[in-house]
Order: sequence, then C-alpha cells, then structure tokens
Amino acid sequence: MKKSVVIAGAVLAVMALPVAVVGAMAMSDDRGDYRVKKMFERHDLNKDGKVTRAEMAEKQSNFFNMMDDDKDGVITKEEAAKGPQKFREKMVAKKMMKFDTDSDGFVSEAEFTDRILKRFKGADKDQDGKLSAEELGDMKGPGKHRKRWKNG
Repeated sequence: MKKSVVIAGAVLAVMALPVAVVGAMAMSDDRGDYRVKKMFERHDLNKDGKVTRAEMAEKQSNFFNMMDDDKDGVITKEEAAKGPQKFREKMVAKKMMKFDTDSDGFVSEAEFTDRILKRFKGADKDQDGKLSAEELGDMKGPGKHRKRWKNG
C-alpha cells in the first residue's frame, strides 16, 4: 500500500509538469513569456528548438533522482517532504554561481554590485544613467515589481 501511494505521488508529479508548461504558455504578460522561455530552455536538452517526450522524461527522471535520497527507486513521504528544501538549496546554489565570479564560495559586495550594475546598464537603453519606468519594465527576468513598474 505504502509503495503504491509513493508511486502514485511520483506519477502525479510527472503528470503535473506538462500541465505547468501549458499553464505557463497560457500566461500573456511579460513574466509569463519569460517563464515559458526559461522552462523551454531547461527542457530542450539538445537545444534543437523542440522539446521531445524523451527530453521531458529525462528532466523528470533527474527530478525524481534528486528526491530519492537513498536511491532505492521510490520516494517516501519523508523524502518528498524534503523536496522543496532541496529544490530551494539547488536554486540558491545556482544563483550563487552567477554572482560568485571568483568561485570562492562567497558573494562579495563587489561581486554583488557588479552584477546588479551590469543589469542596470543593460536596461539603460538611452545610456543616460537613469532608468525610466519603461526601461525598468523591460528588464529581463522575472521580478515581483516588474509588472507594477511597467504599467505605471
């Protein structure tokens, strides 16, 4: 019984991804477009501009393997409960790598400000040293306040 519940949970998780992809595609705002693009890039493993069933399955297999701590081929409730924290840790590590340019395991003030300044300069289309609401709204990447700024 326990094994069937675990398997059913894993199957539901695998089935949820296409729903998430379709849902993201249905979003019409800029953040939705950005999310669709990023999701597509993550799943198009061979970078041919198409996501195949095999690529989708491989991505899900990687997720399953991340969740299966003891590598016994099943995800227990305990392992599933740790999933969100493991995912957050993985995302923080990924972001850390973008900021930690000298790979010392820390983000210095200089590394942090350099990255932010590069984003600022990239958004400052007229190179006047100031961001207009339009320039701020056009910045790449998701952001909590992006839509608010763009729409005034």
